[in-house]
Amino acid sequence: MLFRGWIGTLAAWLVLVCSTSVVAQDLPDEIPEVAIEIQASQYFRPALQFAWPDSTGPLAPFRARVKLGLELSGSLLLLGPQALDTLGGKGQSTPEARFGSITVLSPSKPVDKDGKLGVQLGLRDRQDKKDFAHWSPAWTPERTEAVADSLVDAILYLLTGKTSLVDSRIIMARRGRDGDNIFVSDHYGGELRPLTHTASPKFSPRLSPDGRWLVYGVVRDPGGADLFIQGVDGNLNPIGTPQPLLAGPQSDTSPAWSPDGRWLACSSTRDGNTDVYLLPMENGRIAGKERRITFERSIETSPAWSPDGRHLVYSSDRGGGLQLYRISVDGLESQRLSWFGYANDCPDWSPDGQWITFVTRERQGFQLAVMRADGSEAMKLTNEPGNHFNPVWSPDGTQIAYSWNGVTWVCFADGRGRRRLVAGNGASPDWTAGPRTLEGQR
Repeated sequence: MLFRGWIGTLAAWLVLVCSTSVVAQDLPDEIPEVAIEIQASQYFRPALQFAWPDSTGPLAPFRARVKLGLELSGSLLLLGPQALDTLGGKGQSTPEARFGSITVLSPSKPVDKDGKLGVQLGLRDRQDKKDFAHWSPAWTPERTEAVADSLVDAILYLLTGKTSLVDSRIIMARRGRDGDNIFVSDHYGGELRPLTHTASPKFSPRLSPDGRWLVYGVVRDPGGADLFIQGVDGNLNPIGTPQPLLAGPQSDTSPAWSPDGRWLACSSTRDGNTDVYLLPMENGRIAGKERRITFERSIETSPAWSPDGRHLVYSSDRGGGLQLYRISVDGLESQRLSWFGYANDCPDWSPDGQWITFVTRERQGFQLAVMRADGSEAMKLTNEPGNHFNPVWSPDGTQIAYSWNGVTWVCFADGRGRRRLVAGNGASPDWTAGPRTLEGQR
């Protein structure tokens, strides 16, 4: 974090984890977009015309869920039902022309199958004027969301080669009725529920790659922090009781699982200085001798793994201000990545290994930013008063979740489309792929 010694670090955690719902209620639900200077090719989104006018009939909930899933996918540019033809008509150019061929999603007629709700839908290439996919789903009202999510999955896969985030989950530290605990929600911000039920302030929840183990930090009274581990099932329901993973007089923070789940990186003061350690993990336990990989006399914290598991990026104040560094897992190869700003912290590596998101300190507070994995092309994604912390990538790399003044927000990878995830507070998010259940007809 941003202070020398664990006392200042602990104070910063308390700001992140213990933000009250009063602060959350003072924040706007919609905030101005930030103009981003970025290569458009990096975030190109195929254009999809959602040619399904608003309706108030029995199919309205299904239509609304499909539209919301496509809008929040981060993979498509969703156009309204009145979008103009890509060719412009009579040689006239249109705003949509730059996106190339537009795909149209439109319903033809309702389907009545054995008393179930249903509809026929098709995908058509606007330029070639040819249908290339169609569906005739039928469902009972209680299955509306599941069938709509399955349709969103199918559409995204056909147009982008990616599946949607409808089954993904976002885990966060949050103040609830039972104290400061770890909660989970879907990526829409619904189905919010607690995973822990003790009063001690908690932070930095991180789910193992196999989805079986949840590690998180607990603020210790009278001072310091420990790491705990909790077993969970495939639906992220707790199994058993939380167990201490690292506890003692030292402070252990910033847990981060390796991509294969065999190692847990963390920051610890166990040798009298704040350094990065690697813990060998097996079946929810430390299975061997820990490995210290930083040996500077400065603060080294906030480790995050590269997708190939060969490097970590972390924060260090060895040069004065806090900056980002990359280090190999054997500790032999180290490189400074950032050379700007008052301080840079909370890095996270994109799933494709091309980008690193982080926060950078300015006069009005810490702002969300991204840069190439080699430190080039750094750019801010936010520019408003307050502190942005703990950004994490979505499993498909199209979006970023982060906390802003103790509230969890989500944006697209270029900083646009920002939305508040849940009402009230939430911090230190982690985004996990979650179980997949595809339904409906294709």
